[in-house]
Amino acid sequence: MHRIFSGRRSGRLVPAVVALAGAAVVFAPGLSALMAGTHDAQDNRTVYLSVTDQQGVPVTDLRADEVMIREGGQGMEPAIREVISVKKATEPMSIMLLADTSKATGGAGMSQRGSVSGSELVRDVRVAFSAFVKTMSAASPDTKMELMEFGQAAVTITGMTSNAQDLQNGINKLFPKNNMPAVLLEAITEAGKILAKTPTERRAIVALNVLPTDEQSRQAPNQMLQAVRSANASVWAVSYNSGTVAADPRGVVLDALATNTGGRRETIASQSALELHMTNVANALANQYEITFHRPKGGPQPEIIQFGLTRQGLRMMASIYAPK
Repeated sequence: MHRIFSGRRSGRLVPAVVALAGAAVVFAPGLSALMAGTHDAQDNRTVYLSVTDQQGVPVTDLRADEVMIREGGQGMEPAIREVISVKKATEPMSIMLLADTSKATGGAGMSQRGSVSGSELVRDVRVAFSAFVKTMSAASPDTKMELMEFGQAAVTITGMTSNAQDLQNGINKLFPKNNMPAVLLEAITEAGKILAKTPTERRAIVALNVLPTDEQSRQAPNQMLQAVRSANASVWAVSYNSGTVAADPRGVVLDALATNTGGRRETIASQSALELHMTNVANALANQYEITFHRPKGGPQPEIIQFGLTRQGLRMMASIYAPK
């Protein structure tokens, strides 16, 4: 049976956020023999990943014998690790919710967006975040979330809390900033800094933004990446495109950041689909797997981790960065 690994380069870590992309790599069945070995002189490491089917529905019956892991990095040959356990992650999460309140979501900017009115878009943005909070709170009542807007500046609306009503009160306050640009990269950077201080190991940044955009963040992409990596957080983004063909100045960066950190970015053309896609993100996070594997003691610190699944037709979201 073939093992299909996600396509990531394991020989060298490239610091740029847009690096490390490629097609899937198929390994011969004989390489599975490299997983054999004892547990002596080995350390355990834990990682988290999400697995869905092609329709975005979480897969909840993944087994340890269906998962393969290998690690590599500069100066070391890629090595297959022994998977010890695969189980549903139960540790509460810390999640930053980032809401676009720039001019792209309403006000004067709406004249460029045809028939979509600011009040209608804001309503759907609120509904989408409400659905996310409701779904996540039901699945993990102890999970804490913080709501931040990023129109003109990255500003916290509701601090980190597990109280769904407090979060809903903050969501109700979301409103477009007239003629103000978006600062999504700034918000992601600040979110990473906040998450790095939280006690849980399961951390995520979930953003909803509107296209076309006038992104005015001053942060360099690598500065943002460093903040996210320091927090060991996955980035998930739902981008609503109003239909204008203007270029997205942060699209390539956002795509790579989501993929490389174990999240996902979805760009949609239907305003009414915001709720569905945000609910899908919540379900993917709520149904993450906790995977424990053995790593030999000593030697260089791996930089890249790759995951492979023996079951076909699944979609996997996992960080490319090897755990410390």
